[in-house]
Amino acid sequence: LHSFPTRRSSDLKNILLVLLFFFTALPAFAADDVKESAYDRVMRTGTIRCGYWDWEPFFRVDAATHEMTGIFRQVTDEIARVSGLKVEWSSEVQFAQLVTDLNSGKIDAVCAGVWPSATRAKYIRFSDAVFFIPMNAYKRANDTRFDRRPDDINQPSVSTVAIDGEMSVEIHNSDFPRAKLLSMPQLAGTAAEMLMNVATGKGDVAFTDAIQGAQFMESNPGKVKPIKFDIPLRMMPNTIAVGGNEERLQYFFNESLRELQDSGVIEKLLAAHDKQYPGVLIRIAKSYEEKP
Repeated sequence: LHSFPTRRSSDLKNILLVLLFFFTALPAFAADDVKESAYDRVMRTGTIRCGYWDWEPFFRVDAATHEMTGIFRQVTDEIARVSGLKVEWSSEVQFAQLVTDLNSGKIDAVCAGVWPSATRAKYIRFSDAVFFIPMNAYKRANDTRFDRRPDDINQPSVSTVAIDGEMSVEIHNSDFPRAKLLSMPQLAGTAAEMLMNVATGKGDVAFTDAIQGAQFMESNPGKVKPIKFDIPLRMMPNTIAVGGNEERLQYFFNESLRELQDSGVIEKLLAAHDKQYPGVLIRIAKSYEEKP
């Protein structure tokens, strides 16, 4: 009469022990599945794995020597210096792979200058701006249609040249939606190609930054000219990009940049390029100069 209850009690005890083991082990199993963040990996290894692209003067890779130079190379080296970390220039990034390379953990950051946008911000994060650069509209040098009224670009008879997924398309859609859009694929399109399409009459207006515009005009004198607006079409912030979940790494870059801004280091780096690109590298106010 007493054996059956004893057996039920023993079985119940065994079940409880199994359940206790299972739920106690859950955190251990879960911990094994948690992906190490880029920030944690940087802190563990002491190294930032930076992606880059060739974009003079922001970042430049010499084809013969593979030496890396440019504003963002210098800025990133200074971030490493003040933080006591190392930098590994681990991967050249194709623009179309920017989001994937960051969020997959292939690289920790793109340290060669990235323009933020609402579309990109859905997937990745950006540091505070290191400096700004103006975006201009360019026309053929002998085209006088937009000299008196630049807004005359916004006409169905005008063709604008832009690159899919880039700021040039955003400017067309927002500012000149009535104009005809001649879009170029992102993988194949470059600022030089956009401007050449204008120079050869395939399009009428192209939108790109002042540096790439100046480089094209220097290489192709008398072909295109900037259209004069009261203010630039856009002032683009040049940033360091990190993965979409990397809030702590974003904060690290922001504080490092603030220190370099306030100490005058970034000003010295930018000043060295002012002679070649006068009035183009627009500075950021130091933190103690900002209004409350």
